[in-house]
Amino acid sequence: MSSVPEDRLGQVAQGCDLWRRLPAEQQARDWTYEEAAATRQEVLRKLVELCAPEVREAMLQDLAGAELCGLYIVPTNEGQEAVVGEDLSAVYAGVRRAADSASQTELPLDEHFLICISQAITEEKQTRAADWNGLKPRALLAALSSTPLRRAARVIDHLDSERTNALSKLLYRELGDKPRPVLLDREMKLPAEPTLKQRYVYFHWYIWFSHMHGPESQRALGGIPRIIVVADRDAILTNKKTGAPSDPLGPIHAKVWPRLGRELNKHQHPIKDPESKNRTAKSIGVSRSTLQRYLKADLPVKLMPDGKGGVYTEYTMDDVLKAVETSSQKKRNKRKPEGS
Repeated sequence: MSSVPEDRLGQVAQGCDLWRRLPAEQQARDWTYEEAAATRQEVLRKLVELCAPEVREAMLQDLAGAELCGLYIVPTNEGQEAVVGEDLSAVYAGVRRAADSASQTELPLDEHFLICISQAITEEKQTRAADWNGLKPRALLAALSSTPLRRAARVIDHLDSERTNALSKLLYRELGDKPRPVLLDREMKLPAEPTLKQRYVYFHWYIWFSHMHGPESQRALGGIPRIIVVADRDAILTNKKTGAPSDPLGPIHAKVWPRLGRELNKHQHPIKDPESKNRTAKSIGVSRSTLQRYLKADLPVKLMPDGKGGVYTEYTMDDVLKAVETSSQKKRNKRKPEGS
């Protein structure tokens, strides 16, 4: 949208007056349907151009919603900003609504157009969000995969919790069905033409990045962690007595707790039978047989006494992923195929 003269509101008023007189002009001049439609479209196009500041302000009131509708604010070569769009239908709908009711409003013309354009963008956003949320997970993923990444992110922003969870689970399975690290302290970078798998990785990262940066997660955790590990919660072992999830790092802690008990004993902190497998299994929240499986896992955890009764531990992200995978080997229920 190009810049407009300073007296643009006078031109907007003239455009609204012309728009109001179009039905009479059509009848007086005996225009064909095609001629009348072309004239209406040209008047609307001019009004949209004149109302570029109101369009931009309406978008800024809900930028994520505007981008869901395919509307974007981009810098120009002249150092200004312009509104571009894959589909300007919401803008045209708002301008048409404003022109239809301009003679009945007592508001300043620019405020009237801003309100009407904002309402039209909101309504279009709600319609599109409902359409996306109406898709089954497999169809949703297919549609996202053919959508520009910036707009795909806006779609994810507007999914309800049920649809977001279903999409996250589907992506988890598509990416190997194994625990995955997710970095939260930086934005994920993709090549200009990402592969389908790279898109899947981005979608999965964006879902968790958005969730962990949300106010509820930050309140619960006291901030944003630098990295998290995402696993299939349906496969996490649970304590048969309490129903609580077992320690996801159990295979690592199975090696740590006995050594920690011995060190505490050395420094006058009596721990009865510190290497008791029953005690360790109870601390981790698993059975003794599961503990035996944990101890057989090939996890090269380094344990270094601190000389005060504590133990320093050292392990890699690969060790964490293997530990979570090992502690997530509960027999899975046969799932109903996605998208059915």
